Amino acid sequence: MASSDYFPDWDREKCERYKVINTEIVLEYIKKKISPVIIIGEKAFTYSLPYLEPVRKEIRNKIWQAIKENYKLAKIYPNFLIKGTKTYIFIRKE
Repeated sequence: MASSDYFPDWDREKCERYKVINTEIVLEYIKKKISPVIIIGEKAFTYSLPYLEPVRKEIRNKIWQAIKENYKLAKIYPNFLIKGTKTYIFIRKE
């Protein structure tokens, strides 16, 4: 998933039509543990790209909480795109 494809407030039908994701779809992927690994920057889900609209804090917190419940933190690296931030690697919990 790429952050440029994230439209948090669109309904599922519209997302499927345009092949993008919303919060419902992101949470579904995380909770179903579809990916064996999640690589995510600490600023992820702060803005909905490409329009740079802020993502509501409660939505962002819900996504991060779902990640922490379903994946375990494996490694932290400096983020090479946004200086001074971190990139986290999470591994699916079995």
